[in-house]
Amino acid sequence: MTYPQPEPRVDAASCRRLGVRSILVAPLRHFRRTLGVFEVLSSTPYAFDNNDVATMQFLSGMMVAAISRLSCLRPGTNS
Repeated sequence: MTYPQPEPRVDAASCRRLGVRSILVAPLRHFRRTLGVFEVLSSTPYAFDNNDVATMQFLSGMMVAAISRLSCLRPGTNS
């Protein structure tokens, strides 16, 4: 089984153990604050294309908007 080019930010041993062959990751950022990351995993090598990237960017933007809105609604927050 061959794996795509190694990426130093990825735990290769965990990926092999879980059968992950492709990862698509988008940061969840609000202004300069990182709220988290949104990951999609696949057991298929090179599983994601430009449409998947665009969809991921759209969804991550929606997630940040929802998280920001929720944090504004919480009592006692200044966000």
